[in-house]
Amino acid sequence: MKFKSFLIWVAFPLLVLLAYWKITVSNRIGMKLTDCKDGSIEAIQELNKQLIRNFLNREFYQVSAFTDFGPCYLANYNKKYELLRVAIDPPSGWSGLYKATPQQLQEIVDRKLNDDQIRQYLEAFPNGNYPEDLEYVLDCIKLTMRASR
Repeated sequence: MKFKSFLIWVAFPLLVLLAYWKITVSNRIGMKLTDCKDGSIEAIQELNKQLIRNFLNREFYQVSAFTDFGPCYLANYNKKYELLRVAIDPPSGWSGLYKATPQQLQEIVDRKLNDDQIRQYLEAFPNGNYPEDLEYVLDCIKLTMRASR
């Protein structure tokens, strides 16, 4: 009888909390780096992990890499538009907007491409008439960047 009581009062609530934690993993992660040298590679790797492991089908994922001295690298991926945005110096703004499928993002990770190599590997995101909801997403990202300064 004690084992059944243990399952009901301890194990079940822990199982529920674990399931809740797994389901509601944030789509924004901050990661501390020792230096900025390979910040782009590590941030894109973490971004791809988020995209693969997140149970909820989020519209965008974001990774902020920083050191003790401040922000170092910011990567954001919008699944709906297959838009990869990167900032080498986050307070100064986005340094690249690229069209990238999830498979291309995985290839970037597999090849360990840095920000210069990404620029050569991916095509620039068409900067023509953005749909209204993409403009909203871009505005939200700008606000996020300002808040992280």
